[in-house]
Amino acid sequence: MNNESPRIPAHFHKIQFVLAGIILLFVTPLHASVKLKVSASNPSPFQEQVVPVKSYLPKGIGPQDIINAGGLTIGYDIRKGQYYVYKEVVLAPKEMAVYQVEINDIWLISEADLEKQRAYINKLTDRLKNSQYAKSVQKLIGEIDESITIIINHQNENLIEKVSAVDHIAAYELNTETLKKIKEDIDIIESMVMTLSKTGAVVGVSQDQAAQACLAQEAMRYADIKGIALETPQDVRFTIDVQNSSDVDTQNVPLRYYLAQEVGANDILDSAGLNVGFDFEKAVHYLFQDSILLGPGEKKIFDITLRNKWVIDKLYLLTLKVNSDNVALALGSRAGFEKFRQRNDEIQSQLDQLLKAKSFTELTEEHIRTFRNNHQQLKNIEQEIAKLENMVITSNGAGVVTAQARERLCEEKRDQKIIAAAKGPEIIKEFKMAAGTIFKGKSLKTTTTWELIIGIIIFLGFLSSAFYYMQIREQKVVMLDPLTGAFSRAYILERFREELRISQNTGTKCSLLVMDIDKFKSINDTYGHAVGDTILKEFVITIRKGLRATDLVGRYGGDEFLIILPTSNKERAHKIGEGIAKIVQKSVIQIEKQTFKITTSIGTATYPDDSKVPEDVFLKADGAMYQTKRRGGNGVSTA
Repeated sequence: MNNESPRIPAHFHKIQFVLAGIILLFVTPLHASVKLKVSASNPSPFQEQVVPVKSYLPKGIGPQDIINAGGLTIGYDIRKGQYYVYKEVVLAPKEMAVYQVEINDIWLISEADLEKQRAYINKLTDRLKNSQYAKSVQKLIGEIDESITIIINHQNENLIEKVSAVDHIAAYELNTETLKKIKEDIDIIESMVMTLSKTGAVVGVSQDQAAQACLAQEAMRYADIKGIALETPQDVRFTIDVQNSSDVDTQNVPLRYYLAQEVGANDILDSAGLNVGFDFEKAVHYLFQDSILLGPGEKKIFDITLRNKWVIDKLYLLTLKVNSDNVALALGSRAGFEKFRQRNDEIQSQLDQLLKAKSFTELTEEHIRTFRNNHQQLKNIEQEIAKLENMVITSNGAGVVTAQARERLCEEKRDQKIIAAAKGPEIIKEFKMAAGTIFKGKSLKTTTTWELIIGIIIFLGFLSSAFYYMQIREQKVVMLDPLTGAFSRAYILERFREELRISQNTGTKCSLLVMDIDKFKSINDTYGHAVGDTILKEFVITIRKGLRATDLVGRYGGDEFLIILPTSNKERAHKIGEGIAKIVQKSVIQIEKQTFKITTSIGTATYPDDSKVPEDVFLKADGAMYQTKRRGGNGVSTA
């Protein structure tokens, strides 16, 4: 799981949720706004300073969503794809400045849009009166109407002025899932209308072919024959532990544990009494408790239960196997069939490997890494199948298998609705393939209707949304190290350059710590990489106990880590390094029945005392670390 200490952005500014205001615009529904508190302080007790304020706004917020910037300037980070507010202020010693930025509440689903959905459905329903689908559509209409009512009620119960920000966002996530189900039901109704709009066969698919069983049914039979169990654990568990590093004093220890990027607020089934928070800059949830009273050396363990988000649907994998076989057979009459057969064999082998993935109930970093690797492999397989399908389309052979080739998402619940709708979604899937031929310069076999145009727009909307969320996921992967939860190498180096620019503009100092784990290679060689990975994770958790909220931790590579200390001179950096070394030396890591005690070697360098060039500062800190190693490790050296 990602684990990252709370970080107040550069120079002590911070951003937090406060109670939202309500604005009434004529007869329109209420529009909630959210106020973000941005504060900046002068850390110096002696001198006046120019302090730069820069706080990133929540992801998804644009200038059009900013009601009042609170006197701050709006900027845009091209690399992050995220807006921020900033300003330089002159502050007296220990003075604090507070700003309020008011933004639109983007965590709401427009009731007007929901009512438009109702109106659109009614128009479609009118076209299905006195048809063979009249009875089936009434059932779907009832489900959609009920779902819309649930969304509206749930949203009104969890407005930002009524509940916490986390609960408000959790309600939005849940309502978004309900909205997806509504869109699936609308797809089915549209498919019924499409069926009635055509005469004879439906765009390259005969009525006999359209009546064939969907891929999910074929996959279920395959699973029965092969004895493949499709059930997977619905939830997973893991533990968070916090320990008092002091052997003599009782202490209040803070805890903040960042969850994996896949986890939403509604996926936290049991937080073991910990509070749930949401980091708007990173767009991830975390568990926290500001103060846990622990006796000398005492450790407290929290058992957490999450909804299982790290599983690939085996039924879906089986539908891909059937689909790939069907597409390969459709290409059998083409030249070079042997090449297509070999490609299909490779796809089948890769899918078989994914089907062998074991289910688990205890969540570990290894499980998450395996899932993400498998998920990436699945995306590659889907792309390979799409290439084969594209050959079917361009060869005008779509009339053989296209309805089946596009019926990928025929899961059990959806399949029941498909049967009731007389195979409606198969026609929608075929329609999407037909739409694909338009962009390839192919002419359709029947006249294009307005339903086809509407469908194309909907389909393109789904594609653009998919690209957007893929981009967000990629940004998260770039920023964080997946094993330790520390910042990635690229990100920590970029932040170091940024901190030095701030120091240059404000005339302050900035220090860098470079450290690694003493004799880590021998631990890896003796006990294996799984133990080594656990030690790396625990090492990061431990060193954060000796840091301030403004300090940044990043993984440079292997067991080498960087810590940026804004506004810290040489003496302060050396003192922090000594504190970290002592905390690491006192820590005990328990892995199964084996106990490990580790130490660290640290080197420090300071801007601008040692150099004004970021690369030189790093090299001098790195050299100082090796001075520590030459003295036997377990200590700090200053450049």
